[in-house]
Amino acid sequence: QQGGARQRSLSCPPLNCKALTSPTTMMLRKVPKTCTIDTLTAVLNERGFSGLYDFIYVPLDFKTRQSTGFAFINFCSDEVAQSFTDKFHLTKLANRTIKVCPARVQGLSANVEHFKNNPVNFATEHFRPKLFELGTGHLLPFPKPDCVQTPSSPTCSSTTTTYVSLSGGSISGDSEHRRRGHEHHRGSNGDWPSYHGNNHHLGDSILFIGGLHARTTAKSILEVIPNAIDVHVPLHTETGFSRGFAYVKLASPHDVNKFLTSDNIIIDGKAVGFRPFRGRDYKNS
Repeated sequence: QQGGARQRSLSCPPLNCKALTSPTTMMLRKVPKTCTIDTLTAVLNERGFSGLYDFIYVPLDFKTRQSTGFAFINFCSDEVAQSFTDKFHLTKLANRTIKVCPARVQGLSANVEHFKNNPVNFATEHFRPKLFELGTGHLLPFPKPDCVQTPSSPTCSSTTTTYVSLSGGSISGDSEHRRRGHEHHRGSNGDWPSYHGNNHHLGDSILFIGGLHARTTAKSILEVIPNAIDVHVPLHTETGFSRGFAYVKLASPHDVNKFLTSDNIIIDGKAVGFRPFRGRDYKNS
């Protein structure tokens, strides 16, 4: 009888159920480097969660093809998500103690929308999120991006991207994009201070981000740092892709310090690093 009650608590809600107010998408931290979606589904099915999840994403490093230490799972109800948390939080997974907490993006539709035009969805299937049919656990195709991504068009945004030169002035277009090699969102070039003489202190409110994926754009960074005033992503002049770092202008040095004490922040499937901005960074970019 207890087993039957437990089975009912893990069953999926009917299709006409009211919108859930509790989280259904959980984030796993400290997962092993060898963890993949396939290994995670095997563990879930073995522990009694077969057919109770519909979305899994394990961010992988594009160079090593290994896990970056995170995983995201969306369950069919908040009850199932809580049961998963109770079973897996602070338990061992391949000799690593994992932590479970609610993810920032909640629900199946929100996660699909979040990753549909994300650079990771342009990669090979090995790196993409996966969808599963509730009840059967059968693999479902993940929606394709809205456009074809090319070096001269690294995002699927329908709006015109403005590229800003270091010497001043803003222009648009692929030829200038390649020649200037910078992507800029929010504000204008005048918002970026000149780091000479008495203006050097203005860099205290700018954050340097390193370890970005080649296809990361300013839009991707704004999804993670929505309170950014300005985002500047230097691009390779030949490929049009990110050079692996960016500058983010925040409201105050206090906001910058918050990120300096943060860890395990993922942008486009890669764990990135933060440090204070130095004037010579911008001169050399």
